[in-house]
Amino acid sequence: MHKISINILKNLLMVLVLTAGIGANENVQEKKNGNATFTNTGMITGSWNFQTFNSTVNGPCPKGKEISGILEIKKEGETIILTLKTGKICRPSSLCTYKGAIKDRHFIVSNSAIVDNEGGKAFNHLDIVMDDKDHMTAQSKAQYKHPSGMKCIWLSTMKIFR
Repeated sequence: MHKISINILKNLLMVLVLTAGIGANENVQEKKNGNATFTNTGMITGSWNFQTFNSTVNGPCPKGKEISGILEIKKEGETIILTLKTGKICRPSSLCTYKGAIKDRHFIVSNSAIVDNEGGKAFNHLDIVMDDKDHMTAQSKAQYKHPSGMKCIWLSTMKIFR
């Protein structure tokens, strides 16, 4: 198994632990179970605050710290783009941008990139659910895979709010 420098793992962890969320505005429809649904994808754009908690790691990588910051959401055609603006340094910078779509109550976004000089790859996935027009909850799964077979998986919950 290749040894990966602790600095590479720390940078990767900062990218992976911070996985963001999305929000909605006035066009929110309440469901019988108390959860909301997106009714107009054009109303979810703008700036949102976020904060991670309950982060865990499986594998030989460091857990990292909980983070908070600002993310921005925009729409290009049918694609929703979520970008982490503050609270996170992403290496490579492309890992701060997630792309995806809205499906009923869920906003699903992801990204991936080669993150080190040994061919290790990061995969990030967010499943975001509206709580109400100003609050969302995201479940994050971030994974690092080294060509040697070593793998780490980070899981966390994120609160997104205006």
